[in-house]
Amino acid sequence: MPSAEIITIGTEILLGEIQDTNTAFIARRLKDIGIDLFRTHTIGDNVLRISQTIRESLQRADIIITTGGLGPTVDDLTREAIAQAINKPLEFHPELWVEICGYFEKIGRTASDNNLSQSYFPSTAVPIHNPVGTAPGFYVISGESIIFCLPGVPREMEYLLTLNVIPFIKQHYHHHQVLITRLLHVAGMGESQVDSLIGEFERFSNPTVGLMARPGQIDIRIAAKAGSTKIAEIMIAAVERKIRKLLKESIYGVDGESILLAIKYLWHYSAPIGLVEAGLDEGLSHLLNTEGISTTEYHQEVPLGPQELKAQILEKQKEWQLDFMVGYSFSQSEGISSLDFVIYDHDLYNLHNRKFAGPSENAPLWAINMTLDLLRRHLLISQKKRIND
Repeated sequence: MPSAEIITIGTEILLGEIQDTNTAFIARRLKDIGIDLFRTHTIGDNVLRISQTIRESLQRADIIITTGGLGPTVDDLTREAIAQAINKPLEFHPELWVEICGYFEKIGRTASDNNLSQSYFPSTAVPIHNPVGTAPGFYVISGESIIFCLPGVPREMEYLLTLNVIPFIKQHYHHHQVLITRLLHVAGMGESQVDSLIGEFERFSNPTVGLMARPGQIDIRIAAKAGSTKIAEIMIAAVERKIRKLLKESIYGVDGESILLAIKYLWHYSAPIGLVEAGLDEGLSHLLNTEGISTTEYHQEVPLGPQELKAQILEKQKEWQLDFMVGYSFSQSEGISSLDFVIYDHDLYNLHNRKFAGPSENAPLWAINMTLDLLRRHLLISQKKRIND
């Protein structure tokens, strides 16, 4: 099974001046064909550090893909660094120079002298022609490994990777595996709680299972590698069934399904939701409205105590004459965030309280997600009652 590493080259990326989107794009394409990606690197424009990183990657990976450093300026050092790493001289490719000049003519410009450097590759390299830009790529075989060097401009990199590199990898390694992933979305449980229930699956090698925590929500990633999409999906489904038995209604969606969408599926009232919101700058109304659930809301920035929240719910219920009301109040004190939540559904339900000790900047999102989950769970219980009745 071939393994891969990605090396992104550019001081501007290392300093955070521009965002690296190339690594994510390459990673997704490698995942699609079932290639194991073990490491990614970002290296500044320094020929010694680039060549050293290449040498280290050659000791570990079958496939190395670099992006950046193939331009015409003095800080474009990838060609020289690769040559040093594999101990080969740079060699002029006159046909590439003709190609570069032709590209400039096509766009009404003239290639300058510094563009000539883009026609020099390590002597054993094979050019990857670039019809959408001025920087040709190349690949070179070193021992049992292959190094693919692609331009850093995302549009050019994506074009060459898709049309040249990925097909080459599949043919060279006779590699026909696919990697399929599925995300299960969980709410109302902490990461450690989820881990304690499904930890045995996280030790699997294929399919693999991993957790990704977000404020108030957990994503469970199931990934399977197989010779066909159908087989991979069967492998995922077997693990998913076992996880669902353990987590039950805490799972609210799959892949792109949001908790708002789950609430929309469960919502059965024709009248609006009455909302009493306290302690948050932005409430739930705009989120619910995006899913077609209308609201009537009362909003205040000052938190309400539990009894004040109940009283406000009753007062607004009488004023609005609505059968379904949601009230919540968010507050923070001494590093602890607190959420009080109550539902009126033809009657006043018991107050819920949840605590959050994570980063304060994540607490508002946690409160929103927790409120949505408590609403979802209530609607789920109501649905089961209607079905049983």
